[in-house]
Amino acid sequence: MLGFDFLVLMAAASAAGSLGGPLDDAAAGLVQCYEPNDAAKTCRSMASYSKNPDGTWDNTAVVELSPGQPVSLETVTPVRLKDGAVCGYIRRDDVLNGRLRLSGKLIPGDKAGPILEKIADGMSPFMGKEICTKYVRINNELVAKGIVEGGSDPVPDQRVKWVKPTDGYSVAAGSVQAVVAESGG
Repeated sequence: MLGFDFLVLMAAASAAGSLGGPLDDAAAGLVQCYEPNDAAKTCRSMASYSKNPDGTWDNTAVVELSPGQPVSLETVTPVRLKDGAVCGYIRRDDVLNGRLRLSGKLIPGDKAGPILEKIADGMSPFMGKEICTKYVRINNELVAKGIVEGGSDPVPDQRVKWVKPTDGYSVAAGSVQAVVAESGG
């Protein structure tokens, strides 16, 4: 069964942003690193964005499925700006169409399918609910404050750092360069 930490990271990564214009740094080519470990250049999750002609954004999120394990899930979810926050929904199809990686290597669709089904089932409490993330500075750090529609699902605050794709940060064994390249960012 998936841990609550994974669900929270997935929810926050699918609705991410920064101070000022929430996605100004994304427009400049940077990607988000959630809960960064600067010494190891690792993140619990990463998010990159590409802007659509209609003003919405596609958020490509790579999330560590289990802390300390080299398994990650990559999803693409549409998000939009709303009242200074970045908002979106985790949709079942986005999870089912996700990409699983083990030690950075893509797991083939026939093997990934049943696992993605279980992940989607585990995320059902978040499905169909709008998740908005606002960003504030606390003690000189950028902090993500997520809010789930209805307010009944708590989302712990997370530290966030904008990084260059060439800085070498990664999630589990997946590279940030792959996230940016695949998202079109």
